[in-house]
Amino acid sequence: MKKADFQYDINDLIINGDKESTMFPFAVGNIYSFTLSERLFANRAEVIDGILCKWTEAVTDDGVGISVRQLTRRNNGIILEGKTIKERIRSFVDQFDEDGHFILRIAKVVEREWLKPNGETTISKYLKFEII
Repeated sequence: MKKADFQYDINDLIINGDKESTMFPFAVGNIYSFTLSERLFANRAEVIDGILCKWTEAVTDDGVGISVRQLTRRNNGIILEGKTIKERIRSFVDQFDEDGHFILRIAKVVEREWLKPNGETTISKYLKFEII
């Protein structure tokens, strides 16, 4: 779909949440292609630590979902405009070329340990990208 023809309702996206799914095993060097279509954004839900969590993913051409939180996070290698996640999602869509394509490579996977409220240690992963 051409960029000029792509339409979506930002209010249909789930942009809240401190939790997202168990992350797909992303690795440095992996390349992900996105194409503008009605299937670009997909809402997901998963029970995490006994709590139903909901979020939106951007789905690659190969069907891999990357959460909009990861894609709109500051300092992730994608230069995005805006202060709110909604503004940054609009800016993400603006990154697509006129033919509706956008390609990213994983440049780095940053892991950070933190304590859950129940005292367990867990690891959060943050992705850094480069546009190709």
